[in-house]
Amino acid sequence: HPRPALDRATEYARASDDSVAMDPSDAVGWRGRLLARQQMAQALLAHGRVREADEGFRTAIALADDAPSGAEARRPIPFIWLQLATLAAQRGDREAGEHALTEAARIQEVLSGEAKIGSFGRLFVQEFVERTHRDVCMAFHEFVEVERAARAALVRIETLAKRLDLPMARVKDIEDLRRAALIDSAKAAGRVGRFGDAEPSARAAAAGPQGNGNSANLETTRAYAQTLLALAIARQGRLEEARTVLAPALAVYRNLQKNGAEAAQLLERLTDEAKSLRDVRDVMELVDAERGR
Repeated sequence: HPRPALDRATEYARASDDSVAMDPSDAVGWRGRLLARQQMAQALLAHGRVREADEGFRTAIALADDAPSGAEARRPIPFIWLQLATLAAQRGDREAGEHALTEAARIQEVLSGEAKIGSFGRLFVQEFVERTHRDVCMAFHEFVEVERAARAALVRIETLAKRLDLPMARVKDIEDLRRAALIDSAKAAGRVGRFGDAEPSARAAAAGPQGNGNSANLETTRAYAQTLLALAIARQGRLEEARTVLAPALAVYRNLQKNGAEAAQLLERLTDEAKSLRDVRDVMELVDAERGR
């Protein structure tokens, strides 16, 4: 629901601005100012207002120049750069995407040093940079690199999950990183026609924990993994098994349709800016192909 989200973020921005006005040295208040602008940009993007979203993310980054020194106030900045990297790639600007990735990694290293973050924290945050690298490559259909990077990430993530200094508060985040890497591995292998390789990754994603739910509804993330698995199985000729695997995902999608329009109708309602994003173009091509059958 992007409209209420934008309204809430706008109210959050006003409240955090008032807090900082009363105490310009309040690091928590400054972090709130940045988070509020980030959330406003995310809501604008959900509205299909791509240019305004890009400007909103950059406004948040520029605002950090006036924040007090120290990591606490500027903690959201690397993640805002990561969102800019993904958005730039979706708009077809590879140079801007790579620049944003570099800035995210650079600033995170500075903040980690200021906050004296230990080895686990540094390695953990780096996985978000690596995840966004895969997003950028996926946008440019560099599927071989995506699969290679996803498989390498899975090895690192398993190592992080076994560390004795793993905070309990990060367990769900680790699960989410694992799920994302499995999905990327399955998608990339499938896009190059290696469905036998896509199957185990999709199966692990469908069967395993779905993470923290921050980026998507847990029920729909599992349904998406089940859909990838069903596709991989079907392309190997095991149609009955594919139908069985797909059944619970279809139940989720049908329930979503009760509360809204079908995919084709939703796509038609998008702004022209949103329709120009690479992921959306890929989905529109799939929908058009299905309509033409």
